[in-house]
Amino acid sequence: MIAHSRKGPVTAYPQPSEKSAQTAATPLSAAPVVTAPAATKPAPVPATGKPVYGVTLGSIKGLKSNAREKIEAAGKGKEKVEISTENLQAAWQQIVLEMTSDKVFFRNAINQGGIQFEGLLIQINVFGVAFDFLKNLRLKLLDYFKHYYQNDEINVIIIEKAPEPEKMVAQVMSTKEVFEKMADKNPLLRILKDNLALDFDY
Repeated sequence: MIAHSRKGPVTAYPQPSEKSAQTAATPLSAAPVVTAPAATKPAPVPATGKPVYGVTLGSIKGLKSNAREKIEAAGKGKEKVEISTENLQAAWQQIVLEMTSDKVFFRNAINQGGIQFEGLLIQINVFGVAFDFLKNLRLKLLDYFKHYYQNDEINVIIIEKAPEPEKMVAQVMSTKEVFEKMADKNPLLRILKDNLALDFDY
């Protein structure tokens, strides 16, 4: 719209509406803020560059340590058993039967020896094949006697010692020696052995 004045024509511009004025007056802080989602952290990667999965060596050691502590704690509440000649012989016969359930040859050799104690030291006296057999089982024997007497201070040693003369009467023979002795009484056993291609080397 053009208005006329004394100085000449005047151009009139449209006035802003109330709604547009309110919009222009709205501060920026009133506008909704949109935040980006937080980035997820990748799985830890070892020095090899590969992710870690499953059970680690450290966790296995931790489990063993916890199990050992539980066993020690359980043992502290039990009363220690005093070693005597009678219960030592009973415990010895029990573990010998367990270790030689399918090894009669070694059982006979072990029974030629003996066992004794002094304080908390248990000494096993055996000879020959019995010594070779038991020396590899010392830790098992140590754990067995500690558990049997509920005493972690017990120690076990194995000494190679010749059997007493009275125990040498029942000499331990190998399978071959037993066969030869039987074949002397019955020669047909040798023929049977040859026909069946049997071989006795021990």
